[in-house]
Amino acid sequence: PSPTASALETLAAAEAASAARAAEFASADPDLLATLAALHAQRHAAATLLSNRAPTVPTDPVAGAAVEALAAATAAASYLFDVVSARSGGAQRARSDATREVLRRLRADQVAGGSVPEGTIGHPLPFPVTTTADAARLAREVVLTLRAGYGEHLGALAASESGAGLAAATRWLGTVEVQAHRWGVALVPFPGLE
Repeated sequence: PSPTASALETLAAAEAASAARAAEFASADPDLLATLAALHAQRHAAATLLSNRAPTVPTDPVAGAAVEALAAATAAASYLFDVVSARSGGAQRARSDATREVLRRLRADQVAGGSVPEGTIGHPLPFPVTTTADAARLAREVVLTLRAGYGEHLGALAASESGAGLAAATRWLGTVEVQAHRWGVALVPFPGLE
């Protein structure tokens, strides 16, 4: 039997509460911070997907080299989603436009602490994108690349800003995990670390 609406609401609330408390683990062993960030990001994604709303995770601005790297990766993904939108139509275009908007808000959150990533004009396509199927393939590749790229910086980000970095890692990677799922990418227990 499928879970009841009440059971799903209870699960979503529990996942949201856990994600919201991510910063409480900032004093953990530094070697564990990337794993804790990925775990809380997965909970953020689960709560979002179960309830159709992101959990309330503290949004204190953070800065530093890891944030700059993540903001640059997010900007590149947003640029590539411009291509996905341009080569898509109908529901796929609407989904791509929604993903672009999410990525733009994510980048704005990333630079709110004053980090200024290197600017880049354009990004090379990994393969020719001429059809709707190519565009969908590009979307999946972009979100997978973004998720993996975030994983490279989780430890440094989570260790920064006395808990604010761990909260940011939870929000940012959790948001990417939701977008990956919406493009048909399987959820993973520790996004970014697979």
